[in-house]
Amino acid sequence: MSQQSFKDIFLLPGALAFGGPELRLRTLLGSCVSVVVWHPRLRLGGMCHFLLPHPGTSQPGHPDGKYATDALEMLRTQMNRYTASLNDFQAFICGGADCLSTASRGKVVQGFDIGNRNIEAAQAWMQQHSLPVMQSDVGGSAYRHVGFDMWSGHLRVRNGNENEYAKQTF
Repeated sequence: MSQQSFKDIFLLPGALAFGGPELRLRTLLGSCVSVVVWHPRLRLGGMCHFLLPHPGTSQPGHPDGKYATDALEMLRTQMNRYTASLNDFQAFICGGADCLSTASRGKVVQGFDIGNRNIEAAQAWMQQHSLPVMQSDVGGSAYRHVGFDMWSGHLRVRNGNENEYAKQTF
């Protein structure tokens, strides 16, 4: 696909995008997590970018993509629009770095490993819906640049200060 013929979408925290082969999705993650889903036959899928595993208090009828519980449910709703079987999609999870201890110069905040809690929320959701996880790039202490080309299934992840993207293809 030529560079002129795709739509480039950069997801901010709390955002979700879903669509067909005309999309390139990108984001930047620290302790946040992104779940990418892709349907290889239909060449469509999406990405969500959430900050926290769940809201402190529930607000029925007001989903908020900042929380894994809501973001992943919104992603599932989009997936169900195209197929009855979610496991026709392939999944990738990335992010969940331990940015707090890095940002605080080695001081660990006890009981507040938000990156790991975000990873666990994403993994539990994928297991609950029997989604095959093709690749996982989670944890550590470095931020990640993530890019996904819907037309090809090519996922790029660049960690921290690395100069090169590690290409993953579903």
